[in-house]
Amino acid sequence: AHRKRDEEEHEIGLVHRDVSPQNVLISYEGEVKVIDFGLAKSTLNASHTNPSIVLGKFLYMSPEQARHQNVDRRSDLYAVGLCMYELMAGKNPFDDAPPGELMARVASPQIRPLNQVEPLTPPAVAQMVMRALAPDPAQRFQTAEDFRARLLAILMEMKPFCRLW
Repeated sequence: AHRKRDEEEHEIGLVHRDVSPQNVLISYEGEVKVIDFGLAKSTLNASHTNPSIVLGKFLYMSPEQARHQNVDRRSDLYAVGLCMYELMAGKNPFDDAPPGELMARVASPQIRPLNQVEPLTPPAVAQMVMRALAPDPAQRFQTAEDFRARLLAILMEMKPFCRLW
């Protein structure tokens, strides 16, 4: 979705803004499908979101989204990192935040390293997830392709004879 282009082949800058486990499906063929682009934003949008309105699920927001700053595809990749963290740790890193503190914690995250929460996590996997969860977007994966390439490289290191599509 991040690579979508308009009729003149210009990137439209699509950002989902609501990546969460509820919006990620696995097909019968094993393909990952992201659904519900109702909050998506792109350069094609004619209207602008009121900066005082926060859209999306708080537990899966990037810090910049929670701070009402501009978001780009790296914000979606942060949310993917949160989904992966939750999948491996068995809980979202913000689950324990009191309701009154949730937005402040999301806006300025101090996420406990995944390998401390789930010690059986392979170090390379924990490092990859924590990179996706960097509070500074410049320190995260810059594209979904970069994220995917790192994940595939880790999988190949772990299972070199496994066939990946």
